[in-house]
Amino acid sequence: MTATFMDVATKVVDSTMISITDAVPIQLSVHSDVNSIAQGQSSQLSAIVTYSYNTTASVTDGTQNATSWISDSNELMTVDVKGFVTANINGLVGQGSVKAIYMDAGVQIESTLNLSVTEAVPVKLVITSDKTNLAQGQSLQLKAIVIYSDNTTADVTDGSTVNTSWLSDNNDVAIVTNNGLLVANSQQ
Repeated sequence: MTATFMDVATKVVDSTMISITDAVPIQLSVHSDVNSIAQGQSSQLSAIVTYSYNTTASVTDGTQNATSWISDSNELMTVDVKGFVTANINGLVGQGSVKAIYMDAGVQIESTLNLSVTEAVPVKLVITSDKTNLAQGQSLQLKAIVIYSDNTTADVTDGSTVNTSWLSDNNDVAIVTNNGLLVANSQQ
């Protein structure tokens, strides 16, 4: 590269050598499909790097490139080398953050994503009984157990005290009461 300066009587010239190198990372963005994660649940994060020539690349998987993942509160949530974040089941709820750090061409960049850990949510309902057959005219107490995302359980059989609704798929054969009592009709 050469620069020239000219005055009326004087001409000054100078040059310098500039090397063009490969592109360098200039920005890292961390993304999640969710803003909060219930205790015991997980979410895949993604990291996208932007290079100096305005191209982007996914650098989520820390096992194949120079991306590191760090949780600011391992008691609240953990994150693995592939950006998979899991809300712990220790009863803690609140706000935390996950940081991705990327290194390429001697340049380190980082980005942080805030996530909330919420209380556990129901993930499964299990209905049990002592019998698998019921004669006409007889009744059978059913039991409903909800399993939460933190692996805790709760008995939700009594629909009058919790938000449980009982429905028979065929009221001509049997009905079920609000507290889970299944009654087989005597006439079909």
